[in-house]
Amino acid sequence: VEAALRARADAATARFGAPVFTDAQLMGNHGMRFSLPSRELLLDTYTAMADAYSCDALVPIAGCDKTIPAAALALLRANVPGAVVYAGSIAPGRHGCGIQDVFEAIGRSTVGDGGEGGGVNTALVDEMERGAIGACGACG
Repeated sequence: VEAALRARADAATARFGAPVFTDAQLMGNHGMRFSLPSRELLLDTYTAMADAYSCDALVPIAGCDKTIPAAALALLRANVPGAVVYAGSIAPGRHGCGIQDVFEAIGRSTVGDGGEGGGVNTALVDEMERGAIGACGACG
């Protein structure tokens, strides 16, 4: 996106990050209470950067149920032209294993016939956890 803007519009660009809380990492702990309020934090971050740097336009790259609305609202709040670009979904990891497969394996390893492991090898679950996320992306 940045290279295209520079090449086609002869635009000066500024890249900045925004804090994003990942629901999958926050599930089951006190951090989950920050999930939905983080949308407002994202909106404020986008708007602050647009205002502080007197941006003529915004092209936020977003990819989940919090970042996409925050990015779209930032365009309205900052009152500048732009487009929200969808970052894309996360790619499956090794052996086609995705995050949902990991959740199911953890469930199978903790619930079972009362014996340790519940029928799923904990080493396999560990390997699945380490290989489930193939690359950058959102909401796998």
